[in-house]
Amino acid sequence: MEEIKEMIRAVCIASVGVSVLESLTEGTRLRNQMRFLLSLAFIAVIAVPIAKGVLNFSLYDVKKYIGTENIEIDDEYYNGYVEYQAGQNIKQVLSDKLDGSGINYSNLEVEVNIPETNSIIISKVIIRTKQFDEAEKIIRENVGEETEIVNEAE
Repeated sequence: MEEIKEMIRAVCIASVGVSVLESLTEGTRLRNQMRFLLSLAFIAVIAVPIAKGVLNFSLYDVKKYIGTENIEIDDEYYNGYVEYQAGQNIKQVLSDKLDGSGINYSNLEVEVNIPETNSIIISKVIIRTKQFDEAEKIIRENVGEETEIVNEAE
């Protein structure tokens, strides 16, 4: 980070120097040549730190400079959100299938687990319906035989 601060400081000083020297040479025959030389010097001030690899900094350096410790998304939060979103998507598919079959239900919940292998496991489907046998058949066709299906009929 110190290198970046030094580079910014050098660019600022070079900008001031270029402005001062351009104002001194204004109105002379050498104005265009001096502007060209100053532009080359300014480019060199910018290019040298880049060539040395100053801009090869890691996200850790930026995080340290900003002063925050949690720039990355917490893995637990991210995995929880992916599980939630997968559950919502599966719930929507099952709802469409049940509605298309004319099954009335008042509640449908899907429990999803995503282990370290990144596979989606539908562990439980909870439904509240009086047509449980028909609903169970449709749910099993879509999520498999291993999934636990629970009826919370009124």
